[in-house]
Amino acid sequence: MRAAVIKHLEKRQVIVRDSELMILSGSQQGIDLMITYFSTLMILVVTENPTYFYRFISNFKSRQADIVGCSLDDEGTRLMS
Repeated sequence: MRAAVIKHLEKRQVIVRDSELMILSGSQQGIDLMITYFSTLMILVVTENPTYFYRFISNFKSRQADIVGCSLDDEGTRLMS
């Protein structure tokens, strides 16, 4: 499967090595892995309000990260009021 994905990406001019490719069972697994990896570095997480789903927020909070929600409008995320 890994070789097939790499070949598929190469056809689209995306060059990736086997060691750089991670195949996941779904988006939740990817989010959990990302949070685990970055949780040792972060103290503040900025997210859209509303955000993807509750588990995303609770996963960050369980690692003592502070969460700040930003409003959305027709132009996208509003970082400042």
